[in-house]
Amino acid sequence: MKLNKKLVGLMLALTVGGALVGCSSGNEQVEDSQNEIVQGQEDATQESDVVDNPEVTEENQTNEEQQQTNEDTATEENKNEQVKPEETKPETSKPETKPESKPETSKPETKPETKPEESKPETKPEETTMSAQELMGKVIDDTIELPMLNPMDSTFFKDTYGIDPSLLKSYEVRMPVMIVHATEIAIFELNNASDAQAVMDGIEKRVEGLKNQWQSYLPDQYELVQNYKTATKGNYVIFVVSEHADTIISNFNAQVK
Repeated sequence: MKLNKKLVGLMLALTVGGALVGCSSGNEQVEDSQNEIVQGQEDATQESDVVDNPEVTEENQTNEEQQQTNEDTATEENKNEQVKPEETKPETSKPETKPESKPETSKPETKPETKPEESKPETKPEETTMSAQELMGKVIDDTIELPMLNPMDSTFFKDTYGIDPSLLKSYEVRMPVMIVHATEIAIFELNNASDAQAVMDGIEKRVEGLKNQWQSYLPDQYELVQNYKTATKGNYVIFVVSEHADTIISNFNAQVK
C-alpha cells in the first residue's frame, strides 16, 4: 500500500508538472500571437492613416515637385549666367598722384685743385735769313716762263718807288730788257716789319707810274699792271706784275718762314 501511494504520488507530480509545462508553453504562444496581432493592427492603422489622409501624400508630392522645379530653375539660371558675356565696367580714371618735389639741398661745390702750369720755353718759328737777292732766285725758278729781266738801277729805284733805302736791309727789283713787256718783280727785306706800310706806299707809287706808261701803249700789258699782286710775310714784301703772278706769290709764301 505504501508503494502504491508513492507511485500514485509520483504520477500526480508528473501530471502536475506536465500541466504546468503545457500551461507555460501555451502562455508563450498566446503572448506571441497577441504580439503579432498588435503589430498587424499598428501596420493597418498606419496604412489607414495614409489612405484616410490623401492631403498629406499630395502635399509631400507637391513639395518634391516644387523642389525639383527649383533645382531645374537654378540649373537654367547657371547656364544663362555662363552664356551671358561678362559685363565690362568702365575704368574709373584715378587722379595721378605726382611725387612731392623735395627741395634740393645745395651741396658745396668742390673745385678741382688747379696746379700751376709749368712755364714752357716759347719756341719761336725759324725766321728766313735770306737776302732779297737770294729769295728772288728761289721765287722765279726755271719752271716759270718770263721775259729776260735785269736788276733795276738804284737811282731809278729811288725815283720810281720813292722808298727810303734806310728802311731796307736788302732789296731786289727786276724789270724787262725789252720795253714791250710790263713784267716787273720786286722783293724788299725790311729792317723792321713795322715799316711794311711805307714799302706798300712806295709800291702804290710805282703802280701809278706803270699805268700811265701802258694805258695808251699796249692794252694787254696795261691789263697786267692793273692785275698786280703783293704779299707781306715776316720782314719781306713782294710786288709782282706778270701773267704768272699767282705762282710767284705761292713760291714766295712757301720760302718765307
